[in-house]
Amino acid sequence: MKRYRQFLSEHTRGAGILRDTLEQKQCSLTVIHHNDADGLCAAAALSMAFDMLSIRHKLLAVEKIHEFMLERIYKVPGECLVYADLGGQSSELIGRYAKRSLLTVILDHHLPGGDTPENVVHINSEHFGINGDTESSGASVCALFARRLLRLSNRGSMPTNARLAVFGVIGAFGDRQFVDGNLAGVNRMLLEDALDGDVIRRSKDGYVIPGLDGRTPDEIAKMLDLLGSVGFYSECARRGVDFLLGKDTEKATGLIPRLLSP
Repeated sequence: MKRYRQFLSEHTRGAGILRDTLEQKQCSLTVIHHNDADGLCAAAALSMAFDMLSIRHKLLAVEKIHEFMLERIYKVPGECLVYADLGGQSSELIGRYAKRSLLTVILDHHLPGGDTPENVVHINSEHFGINGDTESSGASVCALFARRLLRLSNRGSMPTNARLAVFGVIGAFGDRQFVDGNLAGVNRMLLEDALDGDVIRRSKDGYVIPGLDGRTPDEIAKMLDLLGSVGFYSECARRGVDFLLGKDTEKATGLIPRLLSP
């Protein structure tokens, strides 16, 4: 469909701008992402691509955007900043600070809060008539962006695309983006990619993810929400991202009983 083609084309444009800026300016890169399951999956998708491209980056989990936080984020001038699963509703506010960065990119699915300033690349499913509540998680947006970034560097592949698709699916489960009990739109497209790549499998309970201990997307999303919310001030959000990327998985799962205890 036309809206999906335009959506993907915007990802290609934005990924090209980020790649060129990083290559030409050799600037540092920070990913600011939401601290819920969808946000952690969004961060994982981008981090996986950056790791594959040997792009050094930092991850910063936040609950919401406000001026005090932006003052701290933009305290160091000349950085590249990517907002994942947040920022769309605050695009005008972010634009006031973005002039301090070399490049600011927003990857989101929440309904935009206003016009996007010229100094910000804002890729949002809502801009293309794709419902951000039912058709596209924040992680789905970031998974597509990661795919395009890898493709531009000739590092994309069907297995990699399938692995990235998993993050979009888990993010959609985390945000409860179901239409008549099923995923729809971009989320559905990524689910089909993950099924074709055998990184998600159908089961009697719906779906399981073999690479993440055979858990269901719903189980993983609940675990990530716990790490990112209850464990937010203990930097457990990063443990959640590491778990998704297959790093120190036992540390992440070991934290769950502690976070659940009174």
